Amino acid sequence: MRSKNIFVFHMIIFSLLIYGVIYLTMDEASMCPDGMFYNKGYKECHYCHPSCSACFRTANLCINCAEGSFLYRGKCYAKCPDNLIENNKLRRCLRCPEDLYFMEETNECLKMCPLGYQVSNISNSCEKCDHNSNGACKDANSHTEL
Repeated sequence: MRSKNIFVFHMIIFSLLIYGVIYLTMDEASMCPDGMFYNKGYKECHYCHPSCSACFRTANLCINCAEGSFLYRGKCYAKCPDNLIENNKLRRCLRCPEDLYFMEETNECLKMCPLGYQVSNISNSCEKCDHNSNGACKDANSHTEL
């Protein structure tokens, strides 16, 4: 009998936790129109930062960005920080996978830096190279020009 009571008790607690979390999340998300967030302290809706199309619990914690800006670490940028790709479809700043190199001029990730470029010693990106006397890049990790 005791095990049945413990089971019922756990089911009640579990249900309260699940429905409580869902209620709070749904409540906060649905109480305010787009571009606003629910401020629990004031129990009212407040505007998100102008660069955000949606934010969470504070004006400056963006979860979506307005058209023409890109989300990175909760903030919206007109241009993504260095070595990040601007994904127009998702409106997010993304990092190249470790086995690819960022090409700033074309805003894409490449398997190899193109001719006239070399892998940067500082970051995982392609940079214009200095040429030696035979026209090849001086850096040994770069492509050589023919």
